[in-house]
Amino acid sequence: MKYLILLCLFVLIVAPFFIRMPDGQPLLSPEDLIPDFPVEEAKRGKKVSLYRWQDADGNWVYSDQPSSSGGDEIVHFDGDINLMKATKSARVKTDTGLSIMLGDLQTAVNAPMQFQEKIDKQHKQLEAVKKQLNH
Repeated sequence: MKYLILLCLFVLIVAPFFIRMPDGQPLLSPEDLIPDFPVEEAKRGKKVSLYRWQDADGNWVYSDQPSSSGGDEIVHFDGDINLMKATKSARVKTDTGLSIMLGDLQTAVNAPMQFQEKIDKQHKQLEAVKKQLNH
């Protein structure tokens, strides 16, 4: 039964690519799945121009096509606006060949010491309880 459902889903997804409209073109083509927004230009660091206008409710609308009502303005965006340079973090190689970031190294050194302090504190508390029970 589940294979029949999967087969039906597959047919429903793939069929629009093969069903022809009256003009002979497929109902859906792979190009239809690519967004119309000029993403590629933005990726390459080029300036991207979009149209901006306010709708009847006062909300700003951005599009790569001008509005049908007119009154829109062209806004230019720098394609590199969303890029952030990565920073290099200092790494230390250990004798075993592991590579540890310096911040992690400090944590790795402090963790056993903190654990030991916790164990020592619990040991003292147990010794105090033992003394009270023996008296």
